[in-house]
Amino acid sequence: MLGSFKLNFILLYIICGFCVAYFGVYILKHQYLGRIWGAIIVSVIGAFLGALLSSVVISSSMDLFNIASAMLLASISLFIFGKASRYHND
Repeated sequence: MLGSFKLNFILLYIICGFCVAYFGVYILKHQYLGRIWGAIIVSVIGAFLGALLSSVVISSSMDLFNIASAMLLASISLFIFGKASRYHND
């Protein structure tokens, strides 16, 4: 089973993805394929990939750098998704 420490960080990565999606949809007013739900899915996946890549490359446990890299990769993945969804009508 997952310990409460790891579960807290998993929830933190999900919240990071939600925050990036909220910022992109409601604050910056970008249009994404699937609206808010598409943005949430892409940014949460990006947050998990960012945390995974930083923990593999640096081989450190969960710390502030993993959270920053999760936010960064979630933002990059949402940016790329925004560029790709520009050419599709919802």
